[in-house]
Amino acid sequence: MKYRVLKKLGPSFNCRFSATAVDSPCKRIPISEELLEHIVRNALTAQIKQAEYVLEILHERERKALICFSALERQEEKLSAEKAELVKQRVALYEQYADGNMSKEEFIRQRDAYRVQEDEKIEQIQRLRTEKNQAFQPVKRNTDHLQTVISTVEEAGDVMHLSQNVVETFIDRIEVFNDERVKIRFTFEDVLKNYEAE
Repeated sequence: MKYRVLKKLGPSFNCRFSATAVDSPCKRIPISEELLEHIVRNALTAQIKQAEYVLEILHERERKALICFSALERQEEKLSAEKAELVKQRVALYEQYADGNMSKEEFIRQRDAYRVQEDEKIEQIQRLRTEKNQAFQPVKRNTDHLQTVISTVEEAGDVMHLSQNVVETFIDRIEVFNDERVKIRFTFEDVLKNYEAE
């Protein structure tokens, strides 16, 4: 947008694109700097409040996911202990066979039975690990990502004062339409939509 000082509006902006594009729907209708700043400030404040709200939801999801993760962790520890016990029993079985206290056929039969049980435990442990990662990692990643956005808000400065830093950090593009509609594309808008969809 092009900045100009007009007699009626004072400091204002209008579309530069319309000066070069004959078929442009934008007809260089100016919007006052004060009105545009007011619109942008309000929209940015609303987006930041939405981000903070979504972050609270994500923190709650993260807490619940951590509880679920801990329960799955305990199940995995139990299964690992059961698997270790099966290995001990299989070793003891071999020792009985090596000492001549068991026939070869009986040893093979029992050894194979232990191996089947061990394989089942290994599969159960793998399923639990997958479930743990699916329960916690996406929520943690989303929370961390949105926390970065909020931290950037805090670092950028007071959004009520639209400094160059605030504008460059949070605003991708501003479109002003002939019907005095203003569309603001924020740098983190899609991030919020992704989290709200979950």
